[in-house]
Amino acid sequence: GSDLQRQWWGIALTHASVMADDSGSHWLEKLLAGSIRIPGLKLEQDPRWEALNAWARVSGREAASVQARLDSELKRDPSDEGHKEALAVQAAVSRADAKEAVLTQATSGKLNLAEFNELASNFQCLGQDALIAPLVDRYFGLLPEIARSRPQDEAGIFAESFYPASCDEPRLVRLKQWMAQYLDFLPAGVKQSLIRVQEEEERCIQLRRAGLPKAAA
Repeated sequence: GSDLQRQWWGIALTHASVMADDSGSHWLEKLLAGSIRIPGLKLEQDPRWEALNAWARVSGREAASVQARLDSELKRDPSDEGHKEALAVQAAVSRADAKEAVLTQATSGKLNLAEFNELASNFQCLGQDALIAPLVDRYFGLLPEIARSRPQDEAGIFAESFYPASCDEPRLVRLKQWMAQYLDFLPAGVKQSLIRVQEEEERCIQLRRAGLPKAAA
């Protein structure tokens, strides 16, 4: 229950959510089921949501089990905060069909800004690039209408958080071409978001290039 243990908890969740094999997923599942206990750490609702979010990020074939656990956690915590945490978990699920469903939900116009932000903040997780890459055409197709019809803060979040970031030069070229065609017609907040996306992608590509000689060596 110490501050040090809370720091360890955050590191443990991150580690479990990026492990290449299934051991992290199994550990998180058992932890939430109560078959694993951590001395001194009381698994109250907030850390339970944190563990479930980490499990969703590495769920893959266990997505149905994550959904079952999500339903259970919502019964334990039916509050507004629990509802937002559930949206975050849904956005983090490590399946291509789940990512597509999240994009549909985010663009439905049925969410308030706080709910929309939960989806946006958890849509792109470490190691999930391949799941989001097929949505690039849909992103560019949706963006003009989102920018035109939604509040500027929501449209800006969409432009930045749902862009399928890849550290990939061909996709960056496509982004620049799209911006050259549409940027002058976009609200200021959306322009700023896209410029940040472009700068981040350029920085990532530069760093990757700089690292290639060392990797080759």
